[in-house]
Amino acid sequence: MLYAKPAGVSCTSHSNPRHFEALDSLQQQPIDEMETQEDIWTLKGQKTSNDRVTQRISNANNRIIFGARDPIILDDNVVTALSKAQADGIDVFITSGNPAVCELFEERGLEACQFPMKLEDNDRSGRILAIGSDVILMSVLVPTHDRTQNEVAFWSDGTVVCQFLIGLLET
Repeated sequence: MLYAKPAGVSCTSHSNPRHFEALDSLQQQPIDEMETQEDIWTLKGQKTSNDRVTQRISNANNRIIFGARDPIILDDNVVTALSKAQADGIDVFITSGNPAVCELFEERGLEACQFPMKLEDNDRSGRILAIGSDVILMSVLVPTHDRTQNEVAFWSDGTVVCQFLIGLLET
């Protein structure tokens, strides 16, 4: 695509020819019409993550996949929301490599699938929530100076990123 200076505009002592060259250069750069902005949000703190997970589960109207590494990051509201979703007829799949997490859910009447996994002390995985192909939330546990762990998560809703990550999860 070729661009020309507008008619009647000349490079005189009052205008700088480099300005037109820069403008021409910008106008000739191709525009990627497929570029979009994906909304990915971050959360910090266990309570904030539990609140967001509970809210998303409560709004779910199709399949839920939930996994957690450690029962310490789960609160009763998350477990109750998953129980209610299952009672409402939503397919709920709960998984963990930690038998304590599976037991916590099974004590509340939810089936949890334990997968073989070697739990290591330096593993920072926290939790994962996938709802249909529209919502994803994933977290990590970050050690703090006082030897506790702080949860940091990202979540997205209705984006291509969700579809991609959930597709990976399903495989």
